[in-house]
Order: sequence, then C-alpha cells, then structure tokens
Amino acid sequence: MADEPHTRWGHDAPSSFEEARKRLIRATEVCFEKFGVHKATVGDIALQAQVSRPTVYRYFPGGRDELTLAVLLRETAHLSDELHEILEGIERLDDKLVEVILTIVRRVPEDAKLRMLLSTDTAGRTSSLAANSEAVLAAAQQLFGPFLGEAEAEGYLRPGARIDWAIEFLIRQMMSLLIMGSGNRSDAELREYLMMFIVPAILNGEDRPHDSNQ
Repeated sequence: MADEPHTRWGHDAPSSFEEARKRLIRATEVCFEKFGVHKATVGDIALQAQVSRPTVYRYFPGGRDELTLAVLLRETAHLSDELHEILEGIERLDDKLVEVILTIVRRVPEDAKLRMLLSTDTAGRTSSLAANSEAVLAAAQQLFGPFLGEAEAEGYLRPGARIDWAIEFLIRQMMSLLIMGSGNRSDAELREYLMMFIVPAILNGEDRPHDSNQ
C-alpha cells in the first residue's frame, strides 16, 4: 500500500486493505501454531508479518481478540457451502436445525486450526469472543436467519422467540458441544439429543404451528 514503507511487509507491501488483513490473519495462524493460541502476542504476530505493532492495530483495532475471531471465521467459512447444501436438501425445519448443528459439531474438530482455538487453555476465551462478536453473529445470521425467518412466517417459531436471540442461543449451544464434547454419542444419538433439547427451545413443533396474531 502507498502509505506502507517497503521496509515493512518483507519488502512486498500488500496491494489493498483486504490483502493486508489477510496477511495478518495468516501471520496469526502461524504464531498460534508456533506458540499456542494462549501465548501468542500481537508483538509475535507483527514480527511474523514483518510489520510494527501499530500496523497490526491499524488493520485490527481489536488486536489479538479480533485476530482470533478472524482466524475462527476464516477456518469455518469453508463449511458454508456444505451447510447450505444440507439446508436445501431437507424439508422439515426441525431436521434442518438438527443437521446443521450436527455437521458443525462433527466437522469443526477435524480442522487442526479450529482444534487449537478450542483447546483446553483457550476454549473459554474463544467461546466468549464468538458469542459476543458481531461478525460471528452476522455469519450465523446468514446461515440460520433464512430458515428461522421461514419458521416464523409459517408459525413454527416458538411463541415469543426472537430470531436474533435464537441465533445467539444456537451459537452458545454449539460452542458448548464443541468445547465439552458430545459425550461420545453416535450421530443418531446426537440427533436424538438435539431434537429433544435444542429444537423445542427454538421451534414450536412441526405439527403445531403457532399463530403469532393470537
């Protein structure tokens, strides 16, 4: 970039704001692998990216926490296509909800970088950041919003439930399952568990549409 001297960025300045952010996210991933998520600092990330600490904060004003969330969002983005395919192939709203949660809970631990973010010494902080992040909520809104809106329109959303609260609740429940595990349940058992406890918290029931005008 024009305002970045060539003594930074390894004599190869990024061509755009977004490219600079991507490089810092990659540097963060490298530092997490080197030092661990809990121990990596903004200084480590700056050194890895060959920039100053103020440069890191220029692109990520929230510092380490914002970078951690950026890594989380980057690593979960690849699930988006798979999850949308799942939603398109299922008719019942309760089944959609269960299958999306099941897929996330099963797929996320398969990713090495996401496992780091959910390790024992970092899981609590990662969970807190995710549940209170506007970026994470926006990503969840893109995924859950359309079919929760459909549920509301058709009278299947639990009476009095707000879609934004429902999405926040789902994020918190998924983080809990990812951090604490699903109790060695099989996929069939986890589906039953989700259908028994999570679905009734969100949906009114496929056979009992609720008239929101009453």
